[in-house]
Amino acid sequence: MAGLPKGFKRGLLFGALFALFWGVLADRRRRGALGGEMIERAGALPFVGPRLSAALRDRLKEGVYRAVAEDVASKAPSGELLELGSGSGRLAVEIGRRARDLQITTMDPSAELVQVAEYRIHSAGLGRQTKVVHGDPRDIPFPDCSFDYVVSLRSFRRADAPERVLGEIHRVLRPGGKAWIYDFRKETPEEAWELVRQKLSLVMQPLFDSSIMASWRAAYNEAQIDLYAADSSFKQATLEAIPAEIAGVQIRALTRATLQR
Repeated sequence: MAGLPKGFKRGLLFGALFALFWGVLADRRRRGALGGEMIERAGALPFVGPRLSAALRDRLKEGVYRAVAEDVASKAPSGELLELGSGSGRLAVEIGRRARDLQITTMDPSAELVQVAEYRIHSAGLGRQTKVVHGDPRDIPFPDCSFDYVVSLRSFRRADAPERVLGEIHRVLRPGGKAWIYDFRKETPEEAWELVRQKLSLVMQPLFDSSIMASWRAAYNEAQIDLYAADSSFKQATLEAIPAEIAGVQIRALTRATLQR
């Protein structure tokens, strides 16, 4: 989109967002599917689609990104870290801001999301600290023993072959290195999530259902995580609940699995 008037892309983004909300809200019969329909429509928009879709998904998860970033930064103030599943780049930015001596490489299998992450990271002034690459977590494009740490937020569960991903994580970690795999905590009861949902507006509740609740339902429970770790080169995982604030409610939202090489 080079050569367009200054501010054109921003205007297109906000215009598309307005049209998206208006098109769904205008039909009361479709309000119940607001969240899923918005995300589906956002991803299909030309030029701004991936960025808009990522923004919609990120909005409700701001507290999740902060919680994970603070947890990682407290354990990895320096060294070299690989993030699997950069998405929009939000987590890499949050970690980078908290650990300025940490060199971050963030990777995603989606070429479009790599572009979104690059834009966000450079806009945050973290381009020298953080590198964005295109790659598959089942075949990480780095040599053995390349990183001190590996982080994954929700991407491990979405992999087609989780056992293969664990093998790749083990391979690229240096001896003594650690991997932290985060996902929504399956053991947190649905009633606790409902308390969060009630704090949201009627417009945001369907988006919460199609984003956070869908991820929670698809997450592995602790027993499943243990089985994957036992069958891997890591042999075992240390599991811990990590709280996060969502919609002003503090909830045991995440499980962190720690794996050490």
